[in-house]
Amino acid sequence: MASNEISIATYLPAVTYAKALDVIQLVSQGNTVLQACEIMVISVAQFRAACKREPALQTMLAEAEELCDDILADLLLDPQKWPTDHKFAGVYASNIKFILERRRPAKYGKVAETINPESDQNRLLAEALRAAIDRIPAPVQVLQQITDANFTVVDKKEASAVTPTPSIEGDTSDNDDGLAELRRLGFL
Repeated sequence: MASNEISIATYLPAVTYAKALDVIQLVSQGNTVLQACEIMVISVAQFRAACKREPALQTMLAEAEELCDDILADLLLDPQKWPTDHKFAGVYASNIKFILERRRPAKYGKVAETINPESDQNRLLAEALRAAIDRIPAPVQVLQQITDANFTVVDKKEASAVTPTPSIEGDTSDNDDGLAELRRLGFL
């Protein structure tokens, strides 16, 4: 099924192979694609359309852009080509670093530290963690819960009646305010 995408390059005249090669040559000399297209008086859309039609141009453009990035990296090594103002030179250098890290992270990006499990820092960290784990108090042991119990069902007829304890009615040695009864029951 054909794509319904229409780009501006469809309506512009086609770029010749020779002009596309000239643009790639300018890119390999340190110009951006936009700058090279302006010098060759063609639009970027025309150039990109020509690169889509010819895979060889795509390969050459990728190599030219890599050379352009190498030129930018070389600018960082030659401070005489930097601006004379120190603040602006710092911004200039940091911008070049930023662009290189984004375009070619494998080559110019920040290198991730490799983790060496045998290093002294890792060994000391592991020992500190083990010591911290050893300082954690052990949980209180819970007594074994009763999981099995024997019981018997007693019919109401078989159950013995609870007889109240006899009370001495004539004993008035304690106060009659009810404390005597509480003492007799063992609450006081």
